[in-house]
Amino acid sequence: MQFRFYPDPLLVRRGGLLLVLLVGLVGNGCLSKPALKQQTFAFQNPPLPTTTYPTGGVVSVHPISVSPLFNRPSFVYRTGPEAYETDAYAGFLVAPSKAIDIAVRAHLLNSGRFQDVVEPGSSVGAPRAIEIHVAELYGDFSQSRRPAAVLTLRIAFFDASDVKRRPLLLQKNYSRRVPLRQHTAAAVMAGWDAALDEIMTEVSNDLAGGVTPPA
Repeated sequence: MQFRFYPDPLLVRRGGLLLVLLVGLVGNGCLSKPALKQQTFAFQNPPLPTTTYPTGGVVSVHPISVSPLFNRPSFVYRTGPEAYETDAYAGFLVAPSKAIDIAVRAHLLNSGRFQDVVEPGSSVGAPRAIEIHVAELYGDFSQSRRPAAVLTLRIAFFDASDVKRRPLLLQKNYSRRVPLRQHTAAAVMAGWDAALDEIMTEVSNDLAGGVTPPA
């Protein structure tokens, strides 16, 4: 004797309803996830000095160059010994070169060492000039327990009054690796802020200690 199975119509209707509910829940679950928002950042300007004794005259800051590896709006993270990735949801408000340029000028002016900080070719004569190259600018997450913000600047400070020779007064690499408390873009930006503040403080001390005004 051959038996045939005839499903209960009530069970079929209930099963269909359950499937519809499951699909709805899955769909709603995806839609309920918080949307990722684009974040934009800029370097913070240093505080104004309480007292100033400018002895370095006027200085001209040439356009800052950034290594092609990091010269992009999106933040760059190191994820392994030779692996890097970009953050599609976090970046600079302006180009990295301009972001650092604005901050460097503020640091130089607020250091109290210079009377003014100008653009190349300014009508205000600048007997000194600074060239800066950004060699490293990334968040290092290659070691998950030791995240850090990395910033390295190569700075050349020279006598611009001697147009032909432009003798160097100072040439040095400045590098900082600032530990992070969180694995976030905001923490990386805060680390870069701290790194630039430390670097520019060292630059100011180097200029004060080893550079004299040109005759």
